[in-house]
Amino acid sequence: MRKYDNTGRGALWENKYWTKDGDAPKWTGKLCADRDIKTGEEIPLSVWLVPEDQRGDNSPVMRIRVDRWKERKRAQESAPAADESFDDDIPW
Repeated sequence: MRKYDNTGRGALWENKYWTKDGDAPKWTGKLCADRDIKTGEEIPLSVWLVPEDQRGDNSPVMRIRVDRWKERKRAQESAPAADESFDDDIPW
């Protein structure tokens, strides 16, 4: 059982098989999708470099998160505005 909810998050680790002149990727990792992803769909990501002094032997080099700020902003803009004229005070 997972200890944390990693939905929409991921991490990259240094690839021990990477060489400067080779074909192997410099980093490898995984992303835990937060929804179904369609073929060809672009997923916005945010990536943070983990400082070297905070890395252990099994720590990732970078942390990833699915970036949903545009979707959240769009949802806030399309949400109906609160009706300021409504008065719910009881008159007695």
